[in-house]
Amino acid sequence: MADRSMVSQRSILGCLKQPFHPRLPCLARGIAIAALFVCIADWPTWAAAPQDPDSQSHVEPDLVFDEQPYKIKVLVSFSTDTQITKRLRGDVLRRFRSHATTFVGEAWQLETRDVSGILAASHPEALDSLKSDRLDAIASDCDKVFVMGVRYEGDRFMLAAREHDVFFRRWGPVFTGSAREPTQIARELVILASQMFSPLARLVSGDTKRVTIIIKGGKLPTLRPGGSEQQSRYPPSFQFVRGGTLFRPMRQEIDDEGELVAIKPLPWTFYSVERREDSTADCRIISALRGSLPPHAPDPNEPELIAARSAGGTTKLQLVDRDNHVPIPAIDVEIRETADGPAIPLGTSDPDGRIVIPQNKQGGGVVWAIARQGRYSLAVLPILPGAGEEPSVGVQANSLRLDIEGRVVAVQEQIVDQVARRTIMIGAKLPSGDLQGGLIKKALDKKDWKFAADLLKQLKLSPTKDVMTAKLDKVKEVLEAVMPRDKWPPSAKKMFSETETIIELYFDENEFLDIVDGFEDDIKNGAEEAGVTVDVGPPAAPTTAAAAASTTPSPQKIP
Repeated sequence: MADRSMVSQRSILGCLKQPFHPRLPCLARGIAIAALFVCIADWPTWAAAPQDPDSQSHVEPDLVFDEQPYKIKVLVSFSTDTQITKRLRGDVLRRFRSHATTFVGEAWQLETRDVSGILAASHPEALDSLKSDRLDAIASDCDKVFVMGVRYEGDRFMLAAREHDVFFRRWGPVFTGSAREPTQIARELVILASQMFSPLARLVSGDTKRVTIIIKGGKLPTLRPGGSEQQSRYPPSFQFVRGGTLFRPMRQEIDDEGELVAIKPLPWTFYSVERREDSTADCRIISALRGSLPPHAPDPNEPELIAARSAGGTTKLQLVDRDNHVPIPAIDVEIRETADGPAIPLGTSDPDGRIVIPQNKQGGGVVWAIARQGRYSLAVLPILPGAGEEPSVGVQANSLRLDIEGRVVAVQEQIVDQVARRTIMIGAKLPSGDLQGGLIKKALDKKDWKFAADLLKQLKLSPTKDVMTAKLDKVKEVLEAVMPRDKWPPSAKKMFSETETIIELYFDENEFLDIVDGFEDDIKNGAEEAGVTVDVGPPAAPTTAAAAASTTPSPQKIP
C-alpha cells in the first residue's frame, strides 16, 4: 500500500506539472482527468498511510544525556556602519557555520540568524544589558543562544559575544574581540563562541570533598578527551572540558507560595575537573559552604551544573550584616591566589560594603577572598573573577569579639614591651645560658656601681609573671560576664591560651630571681671593694596576683 501510495502521489504531481497536449485524444484526456479526481478523492487514504522510510522527514531518536548535542541559535547583530554591507552580513553567517563545523563538529547544532534592526546588540554595553525575557520567543526550542555583535571602529571590526543558557535562564559574561579583515570576522566569532560556551552536566555521585559528574554531549568528539585524535566525522579543534574546568552546581529558588522564582548557582562553590574518562569527570569541590551538592533533578535529561566561564576582568563582592542585611564598610579583605598561598592585602570594603576582586595573576582561575575583622576571619570565599557578580555575603560583625581581641592584644603588647625592657637591662640569653650584653653588665664592667645599682632597682620594679597573668584574667572576667566559659568561641580560647604561653615562657620567676640576686651580689661586692656606698633596693619578690590586679584599671562596660 505504501509503495502504491507513493506511486499515486508521484503520478498526481506529474499530472499537475504536465500540461495537456493539444493532440491528445479526447478519450485519453478524459481518462487522465478521471484518474486525477480518483486520486484526489483518495487523498486522505494514502496521505495517512505509512511512508517509505527514505521519504520521511528526519526524526531524532531519544539520546541519552551524554550523547545529546547542543542546539544553539546564533543571533548576530550588525551595526549600521557603511563598511558592513548586506553581502558581508550574509558572508559572516555562512562562514560562521562553516568554521563551527570544522572546529567544533557534532557537538553543536547551529541555527544562525541576522537580527540587525531587531536586536540592538552590536556593542558590549548593549549585550551586557540584555534580559532573558528578550529571548523567550526565540529560545523555546534550543539549549543555548549565542548573541553576537559586530561593529566597525577605527581600522577594524569590533566583536562582542554573550551566551544565554535557556534551561537555567542564565547569562554569561560578555566576551570581546576584533578582526582586521572582513574575512576574519566569522573565525574570530567562532573563537569567542568557544571561549564562552558553557557545557552542562549532571551529578553522578559525590560527598563533601569530591564528586563525579556526567557531561552533556560528553561522548561527542569535541567534548570527549582525545576526541580530536580519533577518527570522527569532523576533526574538532576545541576541547571544552579540560582539566581545571570549573562547574557550578545550580539550585532552584522558591518563593513563599511554592513558585519557582529563579535557578541560580550555589554561592561560592565550584567543582574543579581533575580527571576525565569518556563522558564523566572526577572533580574536587571548592566551596565556602558545608552543603555543596545541588538538588537532584529526577529527569535524566535535565542538567544540574553549568561550566563557569570568565571573560577576564574583575568581580564585585558586597559584605552585609547577616542579621539586618545592612552593608558593612571598612572590612579588611585579603586574597589568596592558591588554596594554601600567602594572603595578600587587597583593601577595605567601601561605604556600600563592596570591594572589587581582581583576576588571579597566576594564570586565571579561582581566588580566595578573605574578609577579616581585626584578627578574626569572617569569611573565606572562592571566587572566579570576571564570571559575574557574586551574591552579597552575610557576615557577623561582632563588637564584643573585637573588644575582647583589643584587650588581649593590649596585654600582649605590654608583654612585648616588658620583655624588651628586661632584655635591654639584663642582656640576651645565649644557648649556653650565659647573658650577653645588657646595661647592667656594661655598668659592672666599667665599675660604675651606682649606675648599676639604679638599673637593678628599675629591674626589680618591672612587672612580673603574676602581674601579666592578672591583667589577662581581668580580660577573661569581661568575657565571662556576658558569656559562660563553655560558650566561649574557639578563637577567644586560642588567644587566651597563646598569651598564657607567652607569659610562661618570658616571665620565669625563678630564673628572674636568680639573675637579680646575681647582679645584686656583684654590685655589693664591687662597691664594697671600691669603698662606695650603693642602694640596690629591697630584695626582689614575686608580685602577688591580688597586688597585680590592683594595678590593672577596670575595663569599661561593653554596651
